[in-house]
Amino acid sequence: MNKVKVSICIPTFNQIKFLKKTLDSILIQTYQNYEIIITDDSSNNSVKKLINRYSFQGRLRYFKNKTALKSPENWNKSVGYAKGKYIKILHHDDWFTKKDSLKKFVDLLDKNPKADFAFSASCDLNKDNKLLFTHKVNKNQIRSLNKNGEILFLGNFIGAPSTTIYKRSINQKYDKNLQWFVDVDFYAKVLSNNSNFAYSPERLVNITTDANHQLTKKCVNNKEVELFESIYLYNKIKHAGIRIKYFMNLFYLLKKYQIFSINDIPKKNKLKIPIEIKMGVKLNKLLKLL
Repeated sequence: MNKVKVSICIPTFNQIKFLKKTLDSILIQTYQNYEIIITDDSSNNSVKKLINRYSFQGRLRYFKNKTALKSPENWNKSVGYAKGKYIKILHHDDWFTKKDSLKKFVDLLDKNPKADFAFSASCDLNKDNKLLFTHKVNKNQIRSLNKNGEILFLGNFIGAPSTTIYKRSINQKYDKNLQWFVDVDFYAKVLSNNSNFAYSPERLVNITTDANHQLTKKCVNNKEVELFESIYLYNKIKHAGIRIKYFMNLFYLLKKYQIFSINDIPKKNKLKIPIEIKMGVKLNKLLKLL
């Protein structure tokens, strides 16, 4: 048997209705040199029962986590078991749009050997399978990304992890301190190490965007998450111009959550508060008094 070319990594947590679509879309792929890794955070055996209904001719490996790891540690666990040259993250509520999607993902890296990372456009759907919009990048975004991967801190135009494929040799983990912005941080780190990437404007995956079970629902307008992660990422930005623009977003959050004292900022994981953020808090308090 040939060496596995691509590992399709599926971190799961219940949601077998969606997972069935994911597995069905893999089953029809024309490209066959793959393995499937499923790491399961579920509170029951529903995922295990579902995959027992499928035959992937020994190419599916299933791992039930003894305790729930949660994202992104469950993502890292799945990737950690991978043997393929390429990693294709495919979340349990996303699926390939067509039978040659996997082949086209693999081709993106095969035909661009200098690139460690590639991504495609996607169809973003609601939980009822209704198309909300097509997620794709424009020429200006491509040019910006070619210049500096940190541009993603100002807006994630790459999209969800299921739109991506990358070389396992980069040996990059998702930051366990993050929940909401974990994908942006990962992309920026990978592209900072190697700015070469490949992109397909073809919609190769369907992304579920508004289901109640999704982590985004718990992060939006959540002070503990949004403010902490924004400051945490700010500490990582090296490009001065991007750092300045990002600070303006941060100042908006200080106003949004009425942060008038450093003590109002979540301090988990020994969060470092930069001097400019401290100054922003003081300015926010001053504006309140005016």
